[in-house]
Amino acid sequence: MYTREASALDLFTDSVRCMGDATLCAVMEFDRRLDPRLLEGAAQACLLAHPILHSRLVRGNGLAFWVMVEDARVSRIEPEPCGDDCRSRVAGPVDPYGPQQFRVRLLRRPSGATIVINLAHAAADASGLHVLMAQLLQEYEAPGTIPPAEGGI
Repeated sequence: MYTREASALDLFTDSVRCMGDATLCAVMEFDRRLDPRLLEGAAQACLLAHPILHSRLVRGNGLAFWVMVEDARVSRIEPEPCGDDCRSRVAGPVDPYGPQQFRVRLLRRPSGATIVINLAHAAADASGLHVLMAQLLQEYEAPGTIPPAEGGI
């Protein structure tokens, strides 16, 4: 089992959840339909490329730490129908104490598709979210280009 001590910043951003949702959100709109199976495969590749994304935060009386979850799989991605204005559908919490630190959703609009990424702020900041977005698109367009990480967290 791989573990890593949680940093002070990890704990601070997790503590922000006490004041409200600390989940980061990215939205990408497309003027065409997207293949949910390709998107699911891209999300799985990103999950395996970044061990923190398939780790859970553990807090107790002692040090807090991240525990990597073995054999992690993203949830099945099913297109969710919505109108052209999907703003009310993009927010959604991600529990840093759960086994995955992000989720990817596919919203199907009449004029195209929208990808929504929700990411636990305790696991990454906005620049990490930007990297995740870019890698998700890269892997969608060219499957097999994002290699899995070797080792632990």
